[in-house]
Amino acid sequence: EWQKAIDCMNKAIELDPGQEDSYWELGTVYGHIYNFQGDKMTLDLSVQNFEKAIELNPYIHELYGNLALNYFFKGDFDKAIEIMKKEKTLCPYDPNVNFFMAMFLKKKLDYNISILPEERSRIYSKEIAPLLQLALDFCTDDTLRKEIKFLYKFVKQ
Repeated sequence: EWQKAIDCMNKAIELDPGQEDSYWELGTVYGHIYNFQGDKMTLDLSVQNFEKAIELNPYIHELYGNLALNYFFKGDFDKAIEIMKKEKTLCPYDPNVNFFMAMFLKKKLDYNISILPEERSRIYSKEIAPLLQLALDFCTDDTLRKEIKFLYKFVKQ
């Protein structure tokens, strides 16, 4: 089934290479393959397609979130955060943007053991907590609110 979707999107790209939606969909398909099969090559293909979609239309903020998630899965937290900052300029009050930005920052801190405890605490309170509060302020989805509150509670400790 995956191959049918890939073939369909590649045909759409062949017919209209300037249409960002086809690259977006193809990036999404490759991302799903990675999620289900763990194939790192498909993660790279997903990144390539999201980057092409952004090149064609840099004003669709969801593209940045999808691209950032791919870099997150690759373990490149700095790149994921950099991309989320771009998405945040396009959509500053979207709860998902603020939640994922906070989550990426937290993961980066969790994996960087060289950060001293006082610096870690400062980053939690000055950077991550405000993002989570902003996400809570504008979130209407109950499931996402629970995730935000869970992360927020952890950060406030």
